[in-house]
Amino acid sequence: AAANARNPLYMSSASSSGSDSESSDSDPFAEERRRDQKRRRREAEDEAREARKREKRAKKEKKEKKKKEKKHHSKKDKKKKEKRHKRRDGAGDGAGDAG
Repeated sequence: AAANARNPLYMSSASSSGSDSESSDSDPFAEERRRDQKRRRREAEDEAREARKREKRAKKEKKEKKKKEKKHHSKKDKKKKEKRHKRRDGAGDGAGDAG
């Protein structure tokens, strides 16, 4: 119910449904209109639910991607460090790996 309060479709249909119920016997299209509104509201709610799911999934994927990238970079950095050490060690002054 809390989600419906934010939904503009729900609000509009809720306010107009009161007048529909009074004139349902004289208006032949009232039932059809009501059914249509219900269907539209249901579709809007489904769409909102799907959107939330998509957002959640996207956020998760982004997090995973970042995690992977981080791992990848650390591996890269490790190799760079090793190269640096080799270069430093091979400098010939004998104190390459002291600092």
